[in-house]
Amino acid sequence: MIDKMNNDTLHTAINDAALGLHMLAQLMPGLSTHQPLRPLLFTINTALGACLTWTMIDDGKEPRLEVAGDLECNHHHVVRLLALSRLEAERSWRIRYWRNEAGRLLYPDSHPDAGIIKSAALCKIPLQSASHSNYLFVAFPYSQTSSSVIKSIAIILAEKLKGYLSDVILKERTASELNAIMVRYKVMLDCAPILLNSFDARRRCILWNRACERSFGWTQNDINCYADPLELFYPDPAMREQVRLSFSPFNDTPVTEMHTRYPVRRDGATLTTLWSNITMGDGTILNIGVDVTGLKKANTPRL
Repeated sequence: MIDKMNNDTLHTAINDAALGLHMLAQLMPGLSTHQPLRPLLFTINTALGACLTWTMIDDGKEPRLEVAGDLECNHHHVVRLLALSRLEAERSWRIRYWRNEAGRLLYPDSHPDAGIIKSAALCKIPLQSASHSNYLFVAFPYSQTSSSVIKSIAIILAEKLKGYLSDVILKERTASELNAIMVRYKVMLDCAPILLNSFDARRRCILWNRACERSFGWTQNDINCYADPLELFYPDPAMREQVRLSFSPFNDTPVTEMHTRYPVRRDGATLTTLWSNITMGDGTILNIGVDVTGLKKANTPRL
C-alpha cells in the first residue's frame, strides 16, 4: 500500500513537472518580446488556456485595471473578489488559488459569467515603487488538476510583470513630469531658436514652436488637419517608415546622437535637419531638432 502511494505521488510529481514545463514553453516566446501590457496579458491568457486574465496596478493614484480574455471584468468585480476573499485585510499572503466555483467570487450569481470560471489564481505583484497592492489574476473554465503548477506559473508571471510594471510606472511618472514642464514653460519653448515639436500617441500635434513654423511653413493647426502628419514632411513611404521607426514607442533604445533627416517644406523645398527624440511612457514623442539647411548651402563649394 505504501509503495503504491509513493508511486502515485511520484507519478503526480512527474505529471505536474511536465505540465509546468509545457506551460512555460508556451509562455516564454511571448514573454521575451517587448510589447504593451494588454497584448502581453492576451499572450498569457492564450498560452495558459485561460478564459480571463487581469492585472490591477495601484501606484497611489487611480487604480488601473488591464483585462484580457473572453469574459467581462471591471473594477467592481475586482473589488468584490478582494472583499469576499478578505484579501486586502491580510498582508502575509502571496498567492491564492480556488479550485472550484471561483467565478462566484468575482461575479454575483446573476451574472452570466459567474458559472463559467471554475478555478482561478490571484497573485500579488510586489512592486517596490508602489505602496499599494498590485495583483495578477488568471481564471480557467475548468477545475485545474494541479494547483501547485498554476501557483508556480502565477508566481513566475508575477515576477516577470514586476520588472515590467516598475519600468512602466517610472516612464509614466517621467512623462507626467515632462508634460508639466512643457505646460509651465510653453512660452519659452515656443520662442526657442531650435526646432521643438511633440505628438501624442494619437499622432496629434501638441507642441509646434515658432522655429518649426519658420522652417517648415506649416502651423500646428495645419498639421492637425492630417491623419498622418509625417506624410507632409516625408512623402516617400520608405523614408517615412524609417523616420517612424526611430521614435517608435516600442523602441526603448536610448537616443545618444542626432540623426540627419531631409524633410520637405510646405513649398516643396527639401531641408537638411538634425533630430533627436524622446519617447515617453504614454506614447508622447518630443522631437528636438536643428535646421542646418543654410549652413550646408554656405559650406557647399561653388563651381
